[in-house]
Formats: sequence, C-alpha cells, structure tokens
Amino acid sequence: MRWIDTTNLKNWALTRDSQEILPLLIRRLIRATATNISHINFPAGDSVVYPGWDGILETTEETEYFPKGFSVWEIGTNQDVKGKAEEDYKKRTTDPLEVDPKETTFIFVTPRIWSDKDKWCREKKKEGVWNDVRVYDARALEEWIEQSPAVGAWLAKRLGIFPAGAIALEDFWIEWSTIPKPAFTTAVVIAGRDNQVEEVRKWLSSAPSSLAIQASTSNEALSFLAAVITTLPEDERKFYLSRAIVLEDTQSFKHITITGRKGLLLVARFSEIEGTPNATQKGHHVLIPLGLDNTVTSYKIELSRLGREAFIDALKKMGVSDTDAQKYSRETGRSLTVLRRRLTNIANQPDWAKSDSYRDIVPSLLAGRWTEDKEKDKEIISQLARNSYESFSELLSKWLHKPDSPILKIGRWWRLVSPMDAWFVLGQFITESDLQVFRTVALKVLGSINPALDLEPDKRWAASMYGKESPYSGTLREGIAQTLVLIAVFGDDIKISLSTTAQTYIDSIVKELLHNADWKLWYSLSDVIPLISEASPSIFLDEVEMSISKAEKPIMGMFSETDGPIAPSSAHPSLLWALEGLAWSPQLLGRVALILGKLSELDPGGKLCNRPINSLRDIFLLWLPHTFASLEQRLDVVDILIEREPEIGWDLLVSLMPHNHDSCSPTHKTRWRRFSEKTEIKVTFAEHLAGIKAITTRLLAHVGNDGHRCVKVLENFPSLPPDERCSIIERLLSSVGTISKGRLEMWNKLRYILSRHRSFSDADWALPERELKKLEKVFHLLEPKDVIDRFCWLFDKHWPDLPEGKKRGDHKEVESLIAEHRLDAVKTIKKEQGLEGLIKLAEKTINPILVGFTASESGLSIEEEQTMFSLLEGENDKKLKFIITYIFYQAHKNGLDWINILVEEARSQQWRSDKIINLFIALPQNRTVWDLIGTFDKSIQDAYWMKCTGRFFDLSAEENIYALKQLIQVKRYVTAIDSAALFDKELPPDLIIELLLKTATDTSLEDLQRLDVHDVEKLFEALDKSAEIKEHDVARLEWMYLSFLARVGSGRQPKMLHKELSNSPEFFAEVIQYIYKPKDKNIKDEENVPKELVEQRASLGWKLLHSWDLIPGTDSNGKINYETLRAWVIKARELCAKSDRKEVGDIQIGHVLAHSITENKNIWPQEPVCKIIDETQSEDLDSGFSTGIYNKRGVITRNPFEGGQQERALSAQFRTYSDNWTIRYPRTAAILSKIAESYENEARHIDKDAERRDLEY
Repeated sequence: MRWIDTTNLKNWALTRDSQEILPLLIRRLIRATATNISHINFPAGDSVVYPGWDGILETTEETEYFPKGFSVWEIGTNQDVKGKAEEDYKKRTTDPLEVDPKETTFIFVTPRIWSDKDKWCREKKKEGVWNDVRVYDARALEEWIEQSPAVGAWLAKRLGIFPAGAIALEDFWIEWSTIPKPAFTTAVVIAGRDNQVEEVRKWLSSAPSSLAIQASTSNEALSFLAAVITTLPEDERKFYLSRAIVLEDTQSFKHITITGRKGLLLVARFSEIEGTPNATQKGHHVLIPLGLDNTVTSYKIELSRLGREAFIDALKKMGVSDTDAQKYSRETGRSLTVLRRRLTNIANQPDWAKSDSYRDIVPSLLAGRWTEDKEKDKEIISQLARNSYESFSELLSKWLHKPDSPILKIGRWWRLVSPMDAWFVLGQFITESDLQVFRTVALKVLGSINPALDLEPDKRWAASMYGKESPYSGTLREGIAQTLVLIAVFGDDIKISLSTTAQTYIDSIVKELLHNADWKLWYSLSDVIPLISEASPSIFLDEVEMSISKAEKPIMGMFSETDGPIAPSSAHPSLLWALEGLAWSPQLLGRVALILGKLSELDPGGKLCNRPINSLRDIFLLWLPHTFASLEQRLDVVDILIEREPEIGWDLLVSLMPHNHDSCSPTHKTRWRRFSEKTEIKVTFAEHLAGIKAITTRLLAHVGNDGHRCVKVLENFPSLPPDERCSIIERLLSSVGTISKGRLEMWNKLRYILSRHRSFSDADWALPERELKKLEKVFHLLEPKDVIDRFCWLFDKHWPDLPEGKKRGDHKEVESLIAEHRLDAVKTIKKEQGLEGLIKLAEKTINPILVGFTASESGLSIEEEQTMFSLLEGENDKKLKFIITYIFYQAHKNGLDWINILVEEARSQQWRSDKIINLFIALPQNRTVWDLIGTFDKSIQDAYWMKCTGRFFDLSAEENIYALKQLIQVKRYVTAIDSAALFDKELPPDLIIELLLKTATDTSLEDLQRLDVHDVEKLFEALDKSAEIKEHDVARLEWMYLSFLARVGSGRQPKMLHKELSNSPEFFAEVIQYIYKPKDKNIKDEENVPKELVEQRASLGWKLLHSWDLIPGTDSNGKINYETLRAWVIKARELCAKSDRKEVGDIQIGHVLAHSITENKNIWPQEPVCKIIDETQSEDLDSGFSTGIYNKRGVITRNPFEGGQQERALSAQFRTYSDNWTIRYPRTAAILSKIAESYENEARHIDKDAERRDLEY
C-alpha cells in the first residue's frame, strides 16, 4: 500500500519544510529498517544550517538502503540535483572532516528524480577515493518508504495526505493525548500500572508475537502502548515509533504484512482480529487493543485501574491543582475515558447514553451505589427501576463488559464509575416521575433509625451481634445522599426536568427529613450528614439552629460518647465535619461560626479530640484558614462571635495566637459543591502579620483586669511579633495595679518566661533582654505580699524556674543555687511566721517533701523539733510527708544514736500508736530499725508493715528476705511480689512458692488488680532456674496464675501445665471436662462443686488449652515421636468418649496438632501428624486442625489498599504442603488443599474490599 510516491516527493522538494525534515525522514527510515545501529546522527529542523555532514551512520549490518560499516550522507533538495551532488562530493573529498574515505561510503540523497544517478556513481567510484558511492533519489525513497509503512504514514500526514486505514502510532498518541485540556501525559496513562508496563516492554524486546491489551476502551489500550514506548530510552523509543503503525482495517493490515519489511509493530485496530497472529510469521509484532466487550480472547494483558497516588501525582504534573487532582481521582473512578470527557469540550455520546439504552442506567444514576448483601438495598433499587431486582440486575450486567461502561461491580457491590460524568451525560433524561420516586426513596432510606440505638450505649459497638443492624447499607445511604448533592449542585446545568430550581427541589427533601428531628434521627444520620449539609446548606443550618434552640436540644444527642473495644466513638464528629465543609463558604461562615460557638458552650466534653472549639480554631487559623473568606470577613465573624458568645470568642482569640511548632489537620471539604474558584488557600506573610496584629488588638480589648486571661495571653507571648509584644508589655505595665484575681498565676507565668528565655539567651527564639527587663518590672510589681505565696514556687518543682535564669551545663551548681534559695526561703518564713509558717508552706506547696528536706538543713532547735514531731499524730497527707521527710534526713545525717534517742523518747513519753508507727515509717528501712520496732507491741509492728513503702534498696539478702516475710505475714501480697521481683535472684525458691501460693489463695490486704504481670512472670522464671522445686508444684502455681501466663504476648508461658497436658492424656481429658458439658444434656457429672468454682475452672481450662502448643511426643528439637503421639491420642479420645465429650476432645486435639514445627519449608506438618489425621478419620479432629491453623496466624496488619497478597502467599504455601502429602496422606492433603482454597477465596474478597477503598479514598 503506497501512500507516498515520487510525485509527492518532488512536490515536497519545492518547500522549505523538505530542507528541514528530509534528514529526519532518512533517520526514521534507517531506524525502521535497521536492527543494529552503532551510531547515527542526522541533524534536522533548525540544525540543518550548521556545518558538517548532513548525516553519519555506522551499522553492523547491510541492507539495500545502507551499507555495513561507516557511511556519510549529504542531502539536497536543489532543482539542479547533479550540480548539488558534484558540489558536495568535491567539498567532502577535499575535506572529509576526520573521516577515512577508504573505509567509508559516500551517499547523496535527493527527493527529486535523477535519471543519471547510476552513471554518476560509477564515475565517482572509478576515482577510488571512497570505499563506495551511492545516490538515493525519489524513486529509491519511494520504495524505502513503502518498506517502512509507519514512516510512510507519518510523512503522509505531514504532507497533508491522509491515508485510509492507517496512522502512525506516534500521530495517534499526539491526537489522542492533546484533545483534553490540559493534554494527557504518559505518566497519567501508565499510573500505577508498573507490572503491565514491564510486560509490554518484555514483549517488545522478545521474538515477534501477538499481544492483546484490554482496557475500558480499545483507544485506552492503544494509548497505553504508545505511552509505554514513549517512556523508553531515546534510542529504543525512536526505534519502535519508526516501526509502529495503527491499521484500521484488514485490507491495510494484510497489505502491510506482506509488503512491509520484517520487524514492524502492527496495531490491529479493527474487529476481525482472528487472522492477525499470522503477521508474526512474517516477523512482525502485532498488538491488538481490546475494549471490555471482548470476552473471548484468553491471553491478554488486562490493564488495572490507575493507581491512586501515581494518578494524582501525574495530574499535578500536568498542571492540575492538588485539590482538583484529588477530586478527579474520586469523581472519575480513575477512568481515562471519563477523565477525557471531563477535560474535553466536545465529546462523543457514549453508547449507554443513547435513546435505546439510557433507561438501563437511570436507576443506578439515582441510587449511586448499593450492595447485594442487603435485601432492603435490592428492594430500593427495584423501586427505582420499577422492575424486579433480578430483571434489572440482569439488564445492568450487560453493560459491565461494554467499552466505557458507566457502571462498576466489585463482588456484590455496585456503583457508578463516575457519578459526575453519568449525571452530565444522562441527567437530562431524568423524568418528573423518576424524581418523585427518588424523593420517596430518599426519605425512606435516610430517615431510617439505626436499630443500634435501642441498645445500651456500652453495647452499641457490638450491634451486629445483637441483630441490631441497619436495614440499608451505608453504601446505599451514601449513594442516595450523594445524589441529593449532585442534583442540587448540577441539576440546573444538566437541565433536569423540574418545575422549580434543582436546589429548591432538594431543599424540600432535606427540610422534610430534618424538620423536628429527634436525637435518634440526628444520630442515625451521622454517616451521611456531611453530604446532606452539602446538598442543602441553608436548610441544614436552619434545622441545626432550631434543634439547638429547643429546650431538650435533640441534636446534642450526637455528642453522646460510648466506649468501644478499641477506642471511644460518637456521632458528633460527622456534625462537625458538615459544619467545617460549609465554613469554606464566605457567605455561610458567620452562621457556621455561631453554631459552633453554641455547640462549644453546650459541649459535654469527652475523650475524642473532635470538639467544636477545635473546629472553630482550625477554620479561623491565621496561617492556614480553612475558609475562602477574606481576613477582613473572618475578623468580622470573630467579632460577632465574641459579642454573642463572649467566653467561646475569647477562647478562640487565644487559640489563634501564634504558637511555636504549630500544626493542624485539614478540615472537611465539600465533595461536589464549590464555594470559590480558588482551590487552595495561600496566606502571604503580610496577611499573616496583619491577622496577628488584629487578633492581638482584640485580645487586649477583651482581657480586662482579669489575671487569668492575662496568663492565657502570656502563654503564647514569646511567639508574637515584636510590635505586638511591645503593646502587651505596655498594657501590663499600665494595668498591673488594677488586676485583682489571678495575680499569683500571672506572677508565676512571668517567672517561667524570664527563666526560660534567660536560661537559653543564645537561642534564636529567646526574647531580647530589653523586653525581659520590662517583663521583670511587671513581675516585681506582682510579687505577693504573703510570705508563703512569695516562696511556695521554690518547692512546687524539683527544678523551679529562676527569674534570673539557670546556668546550663553545670547541674550541680544550679542544684546548689536552688538549695540556697530554698534554705533562705525557709529561714525567712520561719523568721516571719515561725514554725507554723513552715507547716503552712508544706500544706500549700505541691511537694512538701522538699520543704521537709530543706527544714532538716535549716537547723531547728530541740523545742522546734518536738513541735514538729506532733505532726506525726495527724492524718494530713502533706503534713505527714513534711515531717516524715524531715525525720528521714535527720536520721541519715545524725545516725543510729539520734534514732535510738528518738525511739526511746517515743517510748518514755508513751506516744500514741499512730505517732509511733509514722515515726518508724519515717526512719530508714533496715534491720536495725526493724529490730527497734520489734521491741514494741505486735499491733504496732503489724501496722508498720501494713503502711511501709515496701521499696527495699541497698539492703543485704537477709534483710530483703526478712522484710518480704513480714509483708507476707500482714498479707500485703501485691507489695511483696513487687518487691520480690526486684531481688528475685536472692530469694529461696520455697519462699517464692509460699508468696505465690498465698497471693492466689489467701485474702489480700491489697487489691490484686494491681498485680504486675511482669513481676509474676519474673518470679516464675526464678523458679524455672531452681533444681529444688518439683514440676508438679510449679504446674499447680501455673494453674492458679493461668490468666497471667496464658495471656497473649506472655513472656513466660505455663510450660509445666503444657508439659503435663502433653504427657498426660488423663489431665487433658480432665481439663476438657472442666470446659465442656457432656453432649447428652441428661448426663450429670457426679462431682458436687460450687458454681463459682465450676466457672473458674472452665475459664482457666479454656485459657490453658488455647495457649497449649506442645504436641505430645515432641522432643527438645521439635521432632515428634509417632508412637508416643499415637498412644496419647488413643488414650485421650478414649477418656473423652467415656465422659461423653469425644467431639470437643477431637477438636482440641486437632488444635494442638496444628502447631507442628516446620522441618522443611515445603513440607508441613510433620509426618506423625499426617499419620494421626489419616488414621483417626475424625471430622471433628480435621475441623480442629483447620481451625488451629487459622488461629495460630494471630493478629495481622496490612495497608488499606494492599489487597489479599498475604493470603495469596499462604494459599500457595498450603498448596505446596498439600501436593507433598497427596499420595501418602490424602486426608491430610485434602485438608491442606481446602485451607489453600479458603485463603485464595479470602484473598479475592480482600482484593475487592481494597479496590473499593481505593476508589472511595
């Protein structure tokens, strides 16, 4: 098929274009017909004017068009062909430009006909200068182009000749990709399709063969090929593009197959594709682009949906804003065909929108999405379709495999590929009758009350377990709500058949839905309320305002917070998201802010961080506002909020002050409704500064003489610009005398600022000293007159803030300085108020221990000490800490003599028992002190051991053991175990056993809920290292502490019990009896055991069996002895059958068999396990074995979009296991095969869930 002939070339030679493009044509022809090019350089376009050869080529092959080896080319379009050839020949012969003519072929090319070219070549060859001389004129070029149809189609288009049935792949890509605005890039076509890209690249580089690529449309498949080639390295890209041609009919395809040179890339863009593979026998690659309507081609590359992150990134690189890129990702279903329609002004009408087809899609258009898992969903779809669901779904299914399908089905989940696209294409076909039905359906679906609200709040998270599930799926509810938005926002543009505006129609539906809604309806709407607010902003705000104004305030029911198994939950975050979405509108911002202000006032609080006040802060954030309102508009709204809700307005002002390392989370944005042409908010430095100034002005206007408010301002004072800091300082200096409440708090806050900034004066963020001096002036003016208040701060923290700053690096010097300040404070207080002042200080400070320590350094008189000792009689916690600390440090400082004198004084003066006990609590914990207390009544001794801290440090082993025994004696088992774990290596094993046994069986003085599981594990580990203790005794203790040892993640499993289970089938059968009742309900166990003990044994037994993973007959290396295992299984089954528990016994045996260790990565379980399974032939054992396999997988984590990769890997693994045992142990192999199949099915289910999430994200 000849598209370019000599006449075309001759005419082309008359144009300037030929001079610039002829070198490019030669370069393309060479690439289209050569397979081994070592070097090629043919400058084209503007580069033709530069000196040098017009072309240089080096190849390792020879064809009829170019020689093997080195060749140089001169190209001319002149009318005097011979004259040009002579001129070039002479010039290059004289100066070959570093080329060796003897090794080089000289070639002259002209697009004109030169009849005497052969004669001229012979004459030049005779001269013997060049290795060879050739001339290619129009006739030679015509033949060469015919051998290279892709190049011919490219040139034909350039010459204004449009060959029927063919187009160069490069030209197809240019046309296809540049129609949308902005133009498509290769990145957007191959986004997230890395595997398919690699497959096509491998195919291109392999031997000639045919390949089918299937996409939503054949054009998308074809564009994918073009994109893959275009992204290849330059030489490869040019190579394939010079050979790739798209053929529209079989006639063109057959002709090119026969006449074209080998090595072409033929794209069969026609329906009769069965004969196309024959072209591969001629040495051509054949690409067959398929749409979804081709369901018979078996081997094909099916293009996956475009990857979300890569798609968004590609759009952004095309110049699309991040916001729009995110929207296109959601709104187009990441379909290139839909995206092209969105970005193209003029587009073809899809088949599904034609007059004979559109009614098939309309019900889906109105519903948006649904799932077949809910019968009520299907009833709604049937109502919209006015047809049975079965008939409708059958009708709809035919569109799933049509090109450019508007509908998508993942598992049992249906949705529109692109709701926006579908509405703009089909919206005009919606009838008034359709809209009436939709109204009824919308009110029914969205107005349904969540049955979970019938349950108690703490049970709602498990509503499905109580059969309290919503009759409609969240998928359908979201689809219906989304339709409300689409009609409201685009209905008028789409020209939907309505007697009112589309917004009015939707407003009436939302009004009917929300008017006088009770708390249950508001709560039930939480899953769709952001969409409802977007559909009808004005009506939504009306109803929210009305609900808040009512006495019972029904909407506040959404703030009811309930605890779940992982985290608390509440419905109110969705209400806040709805309001945040509307706050983007400058027109709605005022109403939204006032509503959020009122909700902030009414907010009951909770564990969730989604609070109305936080939403307000994020919306008005100065450096990143979440509204399109201007700064002036935002400030006006803030002023109104302060006027209507003064406290909330003040809190908002404070939150808007600049913070170091500030952060925020993006607020909700409406999905379809746009409030501005802008897509992103960019705050200039000047605007941010103006905002800070405006907020500071308002803070100063409303701070008044309230010291507490001043403290709030001072918290972020250092982050303010200098001018604003100056304004605040001046205000503080002028008003400090009028401040009444909060003066002490202000004083403390200023001290913190002074200390911090002077301590880090060299830091970039530190305030200048001139400002600090002004603040210090305010600080001194605020100094309390009361001596206790003046010094209390020194004792509140271990490292108090010093207004002069703290020297960094030398902690001892700072500590010494602080101690000096404290000592001076104690002396000053004592001087002004006596010992009573110190007691007041101890009561007021946060840390009375520091007061007690400092007092011990101040040198109190004996009389003062006697007064101090009277504090031992009281029950005031701070006073006791004060005196106990004082005595403790005095004892350490003055030694045993001082202690003996004090104890003797207590005895001789007959101190009260509680005073003596507190005295000994204050003394150091050691055997000497304990011997002294041993000289007092036993009641005092016991009371001491009941109250002492039980933290024994720097003591001998004997002292530790003595103390532990005393704690056991007074039944302080929790403290005893806590202490014992600190020195477990020093304890005799029998004492550990006594402690653990009494803790488990005796009544403890302390709450056993405080027992630390790690302390218990540590004591058991100490017993494991002892050779003195019998395994039976340890197993007994393990049974008592099973809830600790058998927990998930336990550091010390109940291994003795596990060993006992594996060694004793009798014990196994006994545990089975603890957990399960006989199969025959009429059989009664003879044992008369209290109900509490029965329940306790059942609970412990269950935990034991579910932590047991030691298969009977297993040695220390994990290898199983078949005979031992077989004997155990036979006996265990016999005993379980005797107690009428054979079935549950078999299930548990199956569970433990699943824990066989893998000896070979491809062989599992061990052969003894296989023998038992195949010999026993018990369905219950098989079931337990399968369940055990699933359960031992444990908790898994996965990326939300990962799909079933993990399960697919497990399926392959178990398939391998099955194949290895299929001959010898067919029953075991069948179980493993079923598990493999189960994992494969699970993988597919997870794939579908991941695909859904990926589309919706």
